[in-house]
Amino acid sequence: QPESSEIASGGNVVLSVTADGNGLTYQWYVGQTGDTLNLIQDATASTHDTGALTETTSFWVRVTNIEGTADSATAVITVQVAPPTITSQPASERIDSGGSVTLSVTAEGDGLTYQWYEGQSGDISASIVGATASAYTTGSLTESMLYWVRVTNSSGGSVDSITAVISVRGEVSTVPNENIVDGFGLSPDTPDFKDVVNPFNQLVLDLITITGPLLTFRADEGQITRATYVDENNDIVQVDFFGSGTCTVIIDPDTFGDLETPVKYSLSGVEYVKGRARIIIEGADTDTYSAIFTLGSLSAEDPNVILEGIEYDGLADVTSVTVTGTAMGGMIYGNVRFSGSEGDIGILAEGVPVLQQLSVFDIKATGTAVPHLLVGQGSALLNEDELLVQLGVPVGALGLAGGDLQQTNNAGIRVANTESTAGFSSYQTRENFRSDGTPVPAVSLLGTFENAQGEVIVVQEQQ
Repeated sequence: QPESSEIASGGNVVLSVTADGNGLTYQWYVGQTGDTLNLIQDATASTHDTGALTETTSFWVRVTNIEGTADSATAVITVQVAPPTITSQPASERIDSGGSVTLSVTAEGDGLTYQWYEGQSGDISASIVGATASAYTTGSLTESMLYWVRVTNSSGGSVDSITAVISVRGEVSTVPNENIVDGFGLSPDTPDFKDVVNPFNQLVLDLITITGPLLTFRADEGQITRATYVDENNDIVQVDFFGSGTCTVIIDPDTFGDLETPVKYSLSGVEYVKGRARIIIEGADTDTYSAIFTLGSLSAEDPNVILEGIEYDGLADVTSVTVTGTAMGGMIYGNVRFSGSEGDIGILAEGVPVLQQLSVFDIKATGTAVPHLLVGQGSALLNEDELLVQLGVPVGALGLAGGDLQQTNNAGIRVANTESTAGFSSYQTRENFRSDGTPVPAVSLLGTFENAQGEVIVVQEQQ
């Protein structure tokens, strides 16, 4: 019997039938067995090449000799419809209360149509009436919202965009212990969460457990606010913020996992949300500091916090840190591996000079992602921290703390837009430790620096 099969759009199949008898003749048809309305001209052999097919089609053959006829079973050739390809995803943004935003998607394919939805990608329960173009402008927003779009081609194939998170800024409180500005977080007014003294350096912290896909928070004067979640590798990630402005953690809703007990740690009664995060710092000034690191034996009071026999990554996996403001005191990301497959990744602080420390473990771009190490021109990077002075870290040097900055997609790392120099004057490769105490040797720089025009920018290495 001729066999059914599946092919890609534009493919073909050679059908065949085997029959016994003398003086056999053949005639192939399109349709269900016995339906002779769609005879295929010149298809009179025991085999038939369907030619290029773009839609699912049924075939059968009638075999005849002097004794009579026999009809084959129906062979269904199922054409798998190729979906459109999204080349530019709708972007998450932060806006003022009462503002609106225009979301857009760019896709490739024939006869594309669009439908925008509220909610998380794949949830079609809240379609937006009339939102059927490649761009959609929201109405006036007073609360944070999620949006996504489904793109469909003329063949019926479809693809869903990622979820865009539109975070709405609220009035930033300066009342002590009111650290949560917007979004989802748990920070009860108890000694376990408020005014906690760090035993390693005696700094005072307010703690927040992130409980949803977005959290905006601030720090009390002279204190650190620490927000915590779990990344895709199941490492507990701690986001520390000090000084002026606000810090927003947006966990990609398409990787978001609800509250659960972390699987790599000997912690009970504690739950965290999970996913890949982007960080946005707004209103930064000379006293603003940001640090991101994972919880491990080096950073926890209990050196046995990690379960035995567990494969522990010990690095915080983050997509990007974006900064607006007049300056940053320091950006301490020596335990952070920035990565992503699309959009902008890494450090995006154009026009924001860094006065003290700037460090990063590594940046890894795949797919169409564009890696960045973009800080304000003339960043001083005085590196006056006592430990940095002891280590002999030179003034003006970016600290490359274990990674080589070589990009999987061979992209250059953007360190300037129109300028011909980077915001930092030099770099230094350094030895490092993962948060479980595993040593990381200094490695040579293998990546290249460039501006937005693709012009190579040479940055001096400091020993």
